[in-house]
Amino acid sequence: MSKQILRAALGAVALAAAAGSAQAYVSISISDGAITKSCNTSLAVNAGNCGAGWTVSSSEIVSFSGSVGAFTVATASGSGNSPGNAFFANLSSSTTSVSYFGAGTGTLAIDLAGFGYTDPNGLLKSFSGSASGSSQLNQAGDVYQAFFYVDPDDTGASLNGLSCGVAITTNTSCNAGSTVWNDNGGSFSMRSIQNFSVKAGGIVEVTTSAIVRNVVPEPTTASLLGLALLGLGVASRRRQAK
Repeated sequence: MSKQILRAALGAVALAAAAGSAQAYVSISISDGAITKSCNTSLAVNAGNCGAGWTVSSSEIVSFSGSVGAFTVATASGSGNSPGNAFFANLSSSTTSVSYFGAGTGTLAIDLAGFGYTDPNGLLKSFSGSASGSSQLNQAGDVYQAFFYVDPDDTGASLNGLSCGVAITTNTSCNAGSTVWNDNGGSFSMRSIQNFSVKAGGIVEVTTSAIVRNVVPEPTTASLLGLALLGLGVASRRRQAK
């Protein structure tokens, strides 16, 4: 236990000394498997990136309105609060009036990632995800799934995954739960993926939220960590005295 506390204390010092210079931006893609519309706010705007249908309000707020194959999307938006704050970091998506006018069942994926988060500070963090949806016109078999990821290396990788999914009804929601992960001391990314499976004529709306918070240590653990940091301070003063 003492070695673990010492490592945690040293990690806290390194984390506090790290300079937060990561770039804050979001990247979002909307795809029916054959056609993909995408926008990465860290890249130059052109026909293939943040082109027709996209609105970039800032490096962390972007929205799309238009068609993707046999789907029409009134609005699909993504936003984050990178680099975060002392209380939490979040990544949110909101999709309104997704309509499918094709034959049989259509699938649509909305993949949102936020980069450059550095806060809240701390060695251990919790990560949670949730989704809620509604339908103006749903049919038996219409479903949505939500997947959530947090990557300590800030690459948008599918790590520390959570997921939930439900049948689409008039009003529905799902909670993906939470997990605890280790911060590497640099910047991190969050990612959420919405998967829709909708029959012809279906119209759905879904919002998702991914949140990172500090893990508050138990009193005993906090006391041990405090003692470890105090010990480091005493050792440092002794070295200086010599």
